[in-house]
Amino acid sequence: MGRRAVGVSGLGAAAIFMAASIAATSGIWSLIFLSLAYAGILFQQPNLCAVCLDIGRNHAGVVFDS
Repeated sequence: MGRRAVGVSGLGAAAIFMAASIAATSGIWSLIFLSLAYAGILFQQPNLCAVCLDIGRNHAGVVFDS
């Protein structure tokens, strides 16, 4: 459950901030929302690597590259 929560919260926040950047009326707000969307993507990134290690075990590099 813990790894799912990190992934869902990170990518969920990224999706919300991406939609907010589309609806933004000024360039500075669009830049802020895009930066926050990128932060949400980076928040879930270590979790992605850990899941690849769990799935691939001894062959984690193959899982991670595909």
